[in-house]
Amino acid sequence: MLLLNKFLSVVLIVLISFFISCGDNEEKKQAPLKDFKDPAVQLKEAKSLLGEDAQMTFLGNFDKNKNEELIAASEINTKDEWGIKFTSIKLNNEKPEKVFETKLLEGFLEDSRLEKLNLSSKDYELLYYHSGDFFMGSGGGEVFSYVIDFEEEEVYYAHLVADNKKISLYISDNISDDEVKQLFLNTYKRDFPAYVLVQEDVLYED
Repeated sequence: MLLLNKFLSVVLIVLISFFISCGDNEEKKQAPLKDFKDPAVQLKEAKSLLGEDAQMTFLGNFDKNKNEELIAASEINTKDEWGIKFTSIKLNNEKPEKVFETKLLEGFLEDSRLEKLNLSSKDYELLYYHSGDFFMGSGGGEVFSYVIDFEEEEVYYAHLVADNKKISLYISDNISDDEVKQLFLNTYKRDFPAYVLVQEDVLYED
């Protein structure tokens, strides 16, 4: 009986050691936690999901639940289409997941103004894009602005067109938030004080 007890004790010790060893090996196999605060890690995650078109990223609270999400700005330039897209990405340590993506919008990322936006009417962050004077030509030109609300999955839009007759500003009719509207109006009033607000979008012809 004593010999049997010793044998069982040895077997029990061996089994415990085996399971501990397996647990250690499993922990070693797990990938290290990703530092999503690192811009390089953010861009790598965005590119793994969206491809090389992803060029800029922003980390923030873009929904009402205060869940930290990654926003990727992509620029597409092919023979079939060109423009920019903005994508909200749910982050985890295994694989990023696409939450919402805008349609292809007019604009370029180079020389543009792109930043997170806080409004008193929203308890989460939005994204603001302004093309600057990138589109302005010698005879006039156009400027694009967007406010992207990823929680509501809405893109608010302003488009200024200047020609030799007048400067026209159109803002999209889906804007119900006065802060968004005033942001567009005041920004363009500062840069183009002579603009005329129009009810329909204007197609710029070079």
